[in-house]
Amino acid sequence: MHIAKRAHSPSGSEDHLDHRRRNILACFLTAALGRDAERDTPEACGPWGKGGKLGTGCPARHSGRPGSFSDWDDFRLAMIYDTSLAGIAPPACASSFKVVGWRDLYVMELLEPLIFEPLYMERVWGGRRLESVFGRKLPTGAVIGESWELVDRLEAQSVVHNGPLRGKMLHELWTDHRAELFGGVRDSERFPLLVKILDCQEVLSVQVHPPAQTAKLLKGEPKSEMWYVARAEPDAEIFAGLQNGVTKERFLHALEAGSVADLLHRIPTQEDFFIFIPSGRLHAIGRGNLIFEIQQNSDTTYRVFDWNRTGLDGKPRALHIDESLQSILWDDFEPAPGAPAGERLVEDSLFQVNRLEIDAPRDALTAVDAFGVFGVLRGSVRVGTATFGPGAFFVVPHCATNLRIEPENGTPARLIKTTLPVAC
Repeated sequence: MHIAKRAHSPSGSEDHLDHRRRNILACFLTAALGRDAERDTPEACGPWGKGGKLGTGCPARHSGRPGSFSDWDDFRLAMIYDTSLAGIAPPACASSFKVVGWRDLYVMELLEPLIFEPLYMERVWGGRRLESVFGRKLPTGAVIGESWELVDRLEAQSVVHNGPLRGKMLHELWTDHRAELFGGVRDSERFPLLVKILDCQEVLSVQVHPPAQTAKLLKGEPKSEMWYVARAEPDAEIFAGLQNGVTKERFLHALEAGSVADLLHRIPTQEDFFIFIPSGRLHAIGRGNLIFEIQQNSDTTYRVFDWNRTGLDGKPRALHIDESLQSILWDDFEPAPGAPAGERLVEDSLFQVNRLEIDAPRDALTAVDAFGVFGVLRGSVRVGTATFGPGAFFVVPHCATNLRIEPENGTPARLIKTTLPVAC
């Protein structure tokens, strides 16, 4: 990202951009517009330069519509200032810029994807395969079941690892720079997705996430999710839905007898298996699966059966029998695994997931993509100057239309790409 930044000063005087920073902005605009750098930069307007007046030193005069950059479609600008500059108005020529707050002036021409710091979660059913398979550096001795790759919640925040946005939280980007980074998606208080890698060394609990209406009644959050099996050991399986004909009454008897697993629909898994799990579907992941999980931004899970085991603290984990019984879809019998339609794996109002085979360079985003969350399944790819191998996740923002994905060293690679539907 090229960045020009207005330095902070308690005085609010005009000479806040040093000469080098002015030249960065001037050179970028010159390259984008082919105009004279000394005369045609926005800093020539008002408090941003030497007191130039609109129409004499302002680039807006070249558009024939003073106060507008609306016909400069070959680059994107976002103006962000600092609240300490009280009383300083944005330049008149910046009427079409997005003014988010008084902090910094960013010239948005992203040259690299965004990489976020993963958050590792210990789970009783977890292991160390994120280290042995994907080369992650895990906390010593920890049993890691989940790596949260992208999350925007009160209790957990993804933080940018690279570039000029390094150190910024996902919630800050979603709140302050949504249009520039995430495009025209539907409004929500928080980034709507939670992206994880699951290392299931042991079977997970039998559980359910409440459908939307039930979630309201129970003061929880709905959660639909998609599982993509990146690696699978022999005899790995998942449980999804009920066997044909299972009734609620029969299920209750099985709960009392500790034989719930006998009533669940079992599906063998292998590498590249995937399935959509809507809210209300009873489910569990069997041992031996290493899974990329794309889900709604929710952490409401009701456990109905936990295989009679104890948690990391040596005590039985809590069950949520009443909530589970209210949330289970009792007519959800033996769902089928996912079937791709070309590249598209999941087409839902909540999110869309594609599988990409990268054997030649291609644009990271299509004309209809708001943005893209990419996870590498096999092989390695180069995006900008960064290289990503198996198990890596990265985000290509809406404004990074110049970024392309190419196979590293000409060897084909496989990825999944997740995005949100564009608001109508």
